Amino acid sequence: MQLVRVLILLNFCFVGWSYRILVISAFPGRSHSKIFEIISLGLIEKQHDVTLLSYFAIEEPHLNHTRVDLRQPGHSYLNHLDMEMFTGTKIQKWLTINLAQAFAKRICEEDFGTDTVRSFLNQSGPFDVIVAPTFNSDCYLSFMYKFEAPVVGVSTTGVMEWVSEKFGLPSNPAYVPNTLSELVNPITFVGRIDNFLMGVFHRLYYENLMVSNGEKIAKEYFGEGLPSLNKLVYNVSIMLVNHHFNYHVRRPLVPAVLEIGGIHVRKIREVPQVGFAYLRHKNDNLCV
Repeated sequence: MQLVRVLILLNFCFVGWSYRILVISAFPGRSHSKIFEIISLGLIEKQHDVTLLSYFAIEEPHLNHTRVDLRQPGHSYLNHLDMEMFTGTKIQKWLTINLAQAFAKRICEEDFGTDTVRSFLNQSGPFDVIVAPTFNSDCYLSFMYKFEAPVVGVSTTGVMEWVSEKFGLPSNPAYVPNTLSELVNPITFVGRIDNFLMGVFHRLYYENLMVSNGEKIAKEYFGEGLPSLNKLVYNVSIMLVNHHFNYHVRRPLVPAVLEIGGIHVRKIREVPQVGFAYLRHKNDNLCV
């Protein structure tokens, strides 16, 4: 009888494993930060111990969540970006990468130089997994070297041209438009030439300027023994991309690249009937 009671008790026992996960949301843009916030909430709900480096706080308090605040006193991080910076002539669109590089350099310099990040690096760890951005800078991949943990990369926009080859991702300029261009399929012959030249320019710009800037900043804090960021990128295990083929361009993918477009939609709400009527009125061929 005693054995039966023990077996019944064991039947209600569950064994679970949780990981210590570091999530780095290092871009001071609310839309970019939102993706990392949703990923963090998902991990928190699965009972993992999540440490989030971010400019924006998760509204809901959780016992298994620790936030490292990247904000600096006196700085505001909302409504400071003029979207007209991303529109203009073809040359200006080509040079959008220069804007991305300037943001990356400034963010890496400011974040790494704060007492908050320095204290975190000296006192925190170890971590089982690191979730880091693969957007406009790889300087935060140096955390992989510091904590000796595998990295999951997150691109909060499409796949950048210079990231594709790191994951063996096909990026044929004949049918895969550059993320920073306004090209759509089908691409004309002239558009393909433009797409090819833009891709070459962006890869050269990344290899010769963006990587060197990120390495210079990271080595100030991690020492000269820090491997090249180019080598660290190849050790990123998987990349999550805020992209969906129904909305963005369709392109061939590899198993290490997963599209997570729509992950920010946590609660599905029905479209009001008046909304259906309006959509059908505007487009008879629209499938809702």
